[in-house]
Amino acid sequence: MNSTGSISNQQTDGRNYGIDFLRILCMVMICALHVMDYGGIQNIYDGSSPVFWGLDAISALCMCCVNCYALISGYFGSGSKRHSWKRILELWIVVLFYSVVLSIASFATALLPASPMNVLEMFLPLLTGRYWFFTSYFVMFLVGPYLSYLVESLPKKRVQILLLGLLLLFSILRIATPIFGKDPFLLNAGRSPIWLCFVYFLGAYLKKYPLPQKILKIPPFLLYLLFCGIALFEELVYYKVCGILGWSNYGIIKNNMIWVLLSSIFLFYACLSLKVNNFWGKIIKFFSTLSFGVYLVHMHPLGVKLMRGRAVVFAEKIHPALIPLAVILASVALFLSCAVIDACRLGFFKLIRIPKFCKFVDDKLAHITSDKE
Repeated sequence: MNSTGSISNQQTDGRNYGIDFLRILCMVMICALHVMDYGGIQNIYDGSSPVFWGLDAISALCMCCVNCYALISGYFGSGSKRHSWKRILELWIVVLFYSVVLSIASFATALLPASPMNVLEMFLPLLTGRYWFFTSYFVMFLVGPYLSYLVESLPKKRVQILLLGLLLLFSILRIATPIFGKDPFLLNAGRSPIWLCFVYFLGAYLKKYPLPQKILKIPPFLLYLLFCGIALFEELVYYKVCGILGWSNYGIIKNNMIWVLLSSIFLFYACLSLKVNNFWGKIIKFFSTLSFGVYLVHMHPLGVKLMRGRAVVFAEKIHPALIPLAVILASVALFLSCAVIDACRLGFFKLIRIPKFCKFVDDKLAHITSDKE
């Protein structure tokens, strides 16, 4: 840790390879959650099966992935001199590219109907919520600098009170959602701009006020595993209570669960201090740049359609004890296959000079939005 108490692990090119590794790891986790969800494998077992709890353990370990992305944005976005319009423009162009190209492929192969609505959604992925994470991220990008300003300008005590109040409303009291079937703060189990902005705010706070040394003396990865275990235990207790009271099992391991949030923080810290040599760092950096593309490829309606139900067919052919391992291997395979596609896209974008175009627009917008008169 440096003299201010914040962890520093920057490499010679200014990047933190540990955080790049976290981006890759989180995308593999997202792939695992989608393999289990859209693959249909979670629907063929109930709480009486050890496989059900094996898959639930994977969910507990992976559910922190989206929070980690927001923490990264808040931690490294806080204190920046100006908005990086280049970054958000690049992401928007990539989103539009995949939305159009994959939709045309879907229409050409008759996997999706070329209805007027599908054609319209193809060109408006941000407004139609085709990719919920990017829609939420876009809002977070716009609001983030103001949240960082609050952290920098308000006294520490006031920031802590605000964070604890929001944590109480958004996370701790979320237990009421499955009981009453209501979502009063429109958090959608943490799949919303409101929740991502809160986690961004938390990341900005941790940048200025790092966790105490006495907490970080415990290996952060062990604390990550601890809180994942607590989340799984609470899920087990909730499942038993639902059985006794006759409630439907909502499933409470969600992005805005307090234990999931805590596991996100400590996985973030574990990777923040991760030591990586330059050889592996270059490999990690390359795959890290492809992570967002992996999400866009497999979460396009075409990708979802290809995933749907496939895991069930495969699960029926192997021993149940091997299913959790098969989910992990399938997630890595999904990541790598989509990464190959995005590597081709990346090369194409460099060929037609998309990064230079985004840099040009960024310079112009920086001049227009500058505070200097």
